[in-house]
Amino acid sequence: MGVSSIALLLAALILYLIDRSQIALTESVGLWGVFTGIDIAVNIPVPLLGILIASRRPRNPIGWIYLGASFALGVVIFGQLYAIHVLLVDPGALPGGHVMAWISVLFLPVAICLLPFLFLLFPTGHLPSRRWRPVAWFSAAVLICLTSDRGSSGRRSGRTRSWDPKKPRWGRSPVSWSQCSSPPP
Repeated sequence: MGVSSIALLLAALILYLIDRSQIALTESVGLWGVFTGIDIAVNIPVPLLGILIASRRPRNPIGWIYLGASFALGVVIFGQLYAIHVLLVDPGALPGGHVMAWISVLFLPVAICLLPFLFLLFPTGHLPSRRWRPVAWFSAAVLICLTSDRGSSGRRSGRTRSWDPKKPRWGRSPVSWSQCSSPPP
């Protein structure tokens, strides 16, 4: 999982470097900037930390949480940049742009919601006391709710939402236009 996270982040960095001069993104889709590339590059060592902890102390969940969060983050970042490349920069050059946009939106809560577990379980891999169990259960419930909500986007009301890459209008994240798209058929 760690090696695949690193590969996804490196591929995302390459896509960013290729595409940033090809298209000017509108503010509602996201902005290319120096910090986008630095953000991707800074996240590359995180799976290495997970690999190191999980290999030295396999019973400690912190290493595995690092690996899971870094894999989810790699999927999110790569999926966003792949979708931007396939749907906006070079439409039709590669397949699966809509699918990667949807997958990146689906994995975003996983990457974010694993962070509280790092703080809750640090340094021993166990909760500090039994009083912290409701916080852990709440964090798990938030993760489940956010992930299931993203996976069923547009299907609850019986209507599908339209998606138009030329008219992004749903927030400011790099593929925020995909947050309101229905899952791929």
